[in-house]
Amino acid sequence: YRANLDRYQNNVDKKEFCTLWMISTPGSSDSQKCYQDLGIDFVMVNKNFDGPQFDKSPDFWKTYTNGELNIYYRPEVN
Repeated sequence: YRANLDRYQNNVDKKEFCTLWMISTPGSSDSQKCYQDLGIDFVMVNKNFDGPQFDKSPDFWKTYTNGELNIYYRPEVN
């Protein structure tokens, strides 16, 4: 459920957008606030669909990859 981005298009969650921002625009100020508020340091995403935006973001370090997924670490920002 947390990674099902279709729910935003279907108006299931009208108020909760953190997951959308955190995955679709991981470097944005909105998503960075969500990561901080939720205390999330690691993110696992589909390599082909969501990997590129994390690869482009200087805020995340790729820590693991395989044929299907990538795991990224978000270091604490001082």
